[in-house]
Amino acid sequence: MKPPPHPHGGASTLFALLSLSLLLLRLLLRLRLAAFRDAALSLNLLARLRLRPVLLRLPPPDGAAATTLRVWCPSTPSTKPPLLLLHGFGGDAKWTWARNLPRLCRHFHVYAPDLVFFGAHSRSSSPLRSVPFQARCAADAMRLLGVRRYDVAGISYGGFVAYRMAAAEARDAVGRVVVMTSGVAAAPGEMREMAAREDRTVEEALLPKTAEGLRFLVRRSMHRPPPWMPDFVLDDFIQLMCVDQRKERAELLQELLKNGAGFDPLPVLTQETLIIWGDKDQVFPVDLGHRLHRYNKLNKQRAALRSTLSFLITVYFDLLSTIMNGQSTCRHLLKKTVCFVMAERRHLGEKSRLEIVKDAGHALQLEGADRVSKFIKSFLLDERRIGPGVSVAQK
Repeated sequence: MKPPPHPHGGASTLFALLSLSLLLLRLLLRLRLAAFRDAALSLNLLARLRLRPVLLRLPPPDGAAATTLRVWCPSTPSTKPPLLLLHGFGGDAKWTWARNLPRLCRHFHVYAPDLVFFGAHSRSSSPLRSVPFQARCAADAMRLLGVRRYDVAGISYGGFVAYRMAAAEARDAVGRVVVMTSGVAAAPGEMREMAAREDRTVEEALLPKTAEGLRFLVRRSMHRPPPWMPDFVLDDFIQLMCVDQRKERAELLQELLKNGAGFDPLPVLTQETLIIWGDKDQVFPVDLGHRLHRYNKLNKQRAALRSTLSFLITVYFDLLSTIMNGQSTCRHLLKKTVCFVMAERRHLGEKSRLEIVKDAGHALQLEGADRVSKFIKSFLLDERRIGPGVSVAQK
């Protein structure tokens, strides 16, 4: 997929690399380790993975509001299948997918946006804070980038956005869907009850202001958190990630608790869906993963049975007409029946699949990075080549 034109791309990339190298040295000397890590991640995306940041001005949703979205895009065209990655509340795109991008970029044409109100560049003057708004912005960004068809994977809050895109805003553009540790199946009232049982408000938990608050969030999100988390590193991360646009992100959280993905009832996805969950998730219990899997699988089977019944009724009346129309109609009817049976075999395949990552918490893309990346590659590439419902061993 060809990325948008970028004048003087080589010179600007070289300048960015030199600037980042100088910034890394300056931050290291000042012991700003979180900011150092942030600059190092940008350098890795530019130099090693050949991804570059593109700032897009999106069509205004209400005719007046200005919205810009930063997307990490491939620097050069390729024949790899496009994959859209949507992050959660724990950081922006490069922090969230840092351990997955090296493997995924080998197999996919990756697009990783900073969702609106995340990162330093994705901003909007719109008063909208809903999941449908985020889904519309991500879908508009992919259209502006010229990507007509793509798969999407989202984790946590990004899973809500991915589900919404597949069901509504980008239904015709999304091929397959990966939802990771996302409470999509929980009703808004259920999520509010879960939040009310906590010792802290949702804003205090997910948008910490102190080193102690961030330490709590890391330990809650990971089954095996880092053993050493000094205050000066955590404070630096808070200044980097939790201060700018804090008010807008708090409003995103309140809207999520109020309306979830913006559906009532939750629709069944028509796309093949992979659900990945950590068995030690303390944010969204693994039961929600099983519930989402059962909901999609059962309702898709019901839809298949309804279409089969409708077809059988049609066949019945077609059979009656063969008495008058002769053998040619019979041959046509036989061909039609065979095509339908083959289509229904595909439809009744494993439309929804659940994978549980052992010894991983909510941040399973970090704790189980290799397994998550293997699941995504197998589901989006290998099984698509071989057929639905086929498990492929990964090396």
